[in-house]
Parts: sequence; structure tokens; C-alpha cells
Amino acid sequence: MLDAHSDEIVAIEPVSMTGDEDPSLFLSVSIEGSMALWEVQTGDMIFQCNVMTDDGEEAIPVLCASANEKEIFLGLASGYVVAYSVPELVESASVGETCPVPNGRFLAHEGGVTALQCAAGQGTLSQSLSSSSVLLTGGNDGVVKQWEIMARDAQDGMPSRVEHWPRLSTQKMKRRAHMFRGHMEGPITALASVDESKFLSAGADGSVRAWSPSKGTELFRMDGFTANLTSLCLDSKTLITDGMDHYVCVHDFDVDSDEAANGYELDF
Repeated sequence: MLDAHSDEIVAIEPVSMTGDEDPSLFLSVSIEGSMALWEVQTGDMIFQCNVMTDDGEEAIPVLCASANEKEIFLGLASGYVVAYSVPELVESASVGETCPVPNGRFLAHEGGVTALQCAAGQGTLSQSLSSSSVLLTGGNDGVVKQWEIMARDAQDGMPSRVEHWPRLSTQKMKRRAHMFRGHMEGPITALASVDESKFLSAGADGSVRAWSPSKGTELFRMDGFTANLTSLCLDSKTLITDGMDHYVCVHDFDVDSDEAANGYELDF
């Protein structure tokens, strides 16, 4: 048993600093504002800190998290997203401290960030020395937003930083949509992305919706789930969800209409 948090754990994310399919680390995040990094092989905790207000007097509740090989993103109850550099956290190897100043911070939603997902594919702001990635955020307001994230390395005595686009509500993304509206009520409870052609969102309205990242349009939706729909596990052909009381639901998209009408058995 690994002990690093004092309240409900809201996210567990694999972290691969080399981009390998088999991650060497995993991240755990708790609603009381703590996060920890663990070694997969040994189970050792190599980093742990508490997200605090600017004055250091109070912990900030964390509602969700997502990670890639370079950054960790936390969604806060304040509506902000904060980003930390994975290599810098590993290098510091501290436990039980206040989290360092984040490498990036921006207001994403009014009323809290309730879902995060590092999306598949690269962004469109790639430059000669760095490339951008895509981050999806869902809020208590029932809105999903898409952001381009640019990581800039430390240089000339300046620390590394994580920048976001768009920075202002009047700015637009290049070949991508920024805002996705369709859920009848919030919060957004889960996000999933498997390729650059679509991503999925789940909401407290009991629906799962698929979106076109480039056009911002809804591709299709699935209704009839409960408000407790909180998990989306997606690959190219299969979606696994909760949200049906005590059942885990497997949605197989790789069947034709006749086979689906006559019934079939899933092979596991």
C-alpha cells in the first residue's frame, strides 16, 4: 500500500519521460491538493508536493489531471490549469513540500476544471526548435475547450515555461476549434482522445459526445447514461464506460449492422 494522500484520489496517470509505451513513472493526484510521482518498477515515491495558494496558507483542491512525457497538467477547483515540467519535478526529488512555482498557469473555466486530457497528435504552432501539443479541458460549466500548449526550454537564466493558445477570448486557433458546446448541463466528467480526427466527452447530462477537433462540430452522441458517468477508455474500435449503475459497458464499433442486430459475443 502506497501512502501519499489524505483524501480522495481523483487521477492516476502514466508518465513516460522517453515517449515509450511502457511508462517508467505514474502520477497520483488527490482532491485535497497533493500530487505524487512514483516509480512503476519499485513502487518508490520520488516526488510529492501540495498545491497551495500564492500566499502558501491554504491548499487548492485539485479535481483532475493529465500528463504526457514532458508536462503534468492539473485542473483546479478555482478554474485554473497549472502545468509542471516532469523532468524538473523528477530532478528536484523532494517529498512533502509546497509545489514549486508552476511552469504554466491559465484560467480555463469559470467554476472549476473538472476534466483534462492530453490529446492525440501535435498542435499547429510548431516552430523550428519546439512543437506544440493539444490539451482538452472540461469545466463545471458544461463546456469543452481545446488549447495548444507550447513548452519552451530554460535559457539565458530563465526557467522553462509552458504557454497556451488562445490567450484571449477574441483569439482563434489555426485549423482547430477552441470551444465545444452541446452538453445540456455540467460538469464535464471525462474526456478521451485516440487520434486527431475526433475526441469524446462525457457529461453529467448522461451523454457521451464525439467531436471534430478541426471543425468544432458534434459527430455523434450516445444518450441514456447516468450522471455517474465518469470514465471513458477509448481505442480505435472500442469504448469502455461506466455510467450504467453497477455495470461496465463495452461499446464495440467494429461490427456491421446485421451482426449487431442478431447479437454477438465479445472476445476478451
